[in-house]
Amino acid sequence: FNTANVTDMAAMFSWCKELTSLPLPSNFKTDKVTDMSSMFDECSKLTSLDLSLFNTNMVTTFENMFYGDSKLEFIKLSDNFVINSTADKHGMMYAWNGRDSSSKLTVYVNSSDIRAALKENNEGDETKHTGWTDVYMQFATNP
Repeated sequence: FNTANVTDMAAMFSWCKELTSLPLPSNFKTDKVTDMSSMFDECSKLTSLDLSLFNTNMVTTFENMFYGDSKLEFIKLSDNFVINSTADKHGMMYAWNGRDSSSKLTVYVNSSDIRAALKENNEGDETKHTGWTDVYMQFATNP
């Protein structure tokens, strides 16, 4: 499908309870999108996401983007996954709602700016976030 002119992807894949992965076509465009809130909300069987095609320069809200994705282990981002300082990030990384505290979410990203935005107000490469439950998020360089 053609997403070249789409501006709102809020809840686009939300509540896809049986979705385990999401191979996106190379023509999946996000350049004009301003709202990605709840985009993958409650995709409770989703284990990995390759969002390296995403260009999020225009996004103003990421609220609850991965909320409730309790099986999510890996997210791959490119340097085009920009998180502007004014963007609403409330609950963005609450992917661990319902998972045990020993599990880890690995975010593959090269950009230190993106890492900083994701671990805002936290310390270290293994960042403890608090939300509905506690979990560790770790960062790795894209393979």
